[in-house]
Amino acid sequence: MTRGSRSFVATASAAGTLAAALAAAPAAAVEFQVPGTSTKLDLGGYVKLDIIYNDVTAGEDSQANIEFTPSAIPIDGKEEGTDQIQFNGRESRVWIKTSTPTDKGPLNSHLEFDFDTAEGNQVVSNSRGARIRHAYFTWNNILMGRTWSTVMILPALPETNDFGGPAGDSFVRQGQVRLTFPFEGGSFQLAFENPESFLFDASGGSFMVVDDDQIPDIIGRVNQLEPRLGHRLGAGRLPAAA
Repeated sequence: MTRGSRSFVATASAAGTLAAALAAAPAAAVEFQVPGTSTKLDLGGYVKLDIIYNDVTAGEDSQANIEFTPSAIPIDGKEEGTDQIQFNGRESRVWIKTSTPTDKGPLNSHLEFDFDTAEGNQVVSNSRGARIRHAYFTWNNILMGRTWSTVMILPALPETNDFGGPAGDSFVRQGQVRLTFPFEGGSFQLAFENPESFLFDASGGSFMVVDDDQIPDIIGRVNQLEPRLGHRLGAGRLPAAA
């Protein structure tokens, strides 16, 4: 579904999931200047309803029932259940942006929430708490705060109807300090990011979090715009834990 569309869209995934999404309201924003200041404030967001059908489920209240999670696909014939339908508005979104002019360029901030949390239940109110998606500010070529990792190649992510996104892509939002150095036809970015590592233990067949975060992840990235070929991007990461 393209954001802002009011059309009903259905897609089928390799997991046997049929996802349907209907936008109740298109993305919209209101911008105004804060009285007595030079700061402009932008308030916006959208409301979205997801209607999701799974022919094979991952268990009661499993996140994998509402987002495509390849590791949760039952391949041993021991699925939790079949034929489940869910309605939710978790992807609905609210954001607040500011822009303040300075002698050295605008100071911008971005604070954004959605409601994709595990709180609440389906028995009484289906309540979901707001969670922070982005919280950062930019000034000149400096970014500080929480947003998409610099190692992510966002232009390469395809639009999907599923909020979980496609399989096989780097996907993380985290705290960071990012420096951008423009050059003709592109830029180089150097970032220092939260160093949490999430590894798979082949011997035990389970995932584990490594408690060895002594230095930040260091990420270098080159962005180049080729007039005939489009964007050419490349990124590398020096992890804090090996």
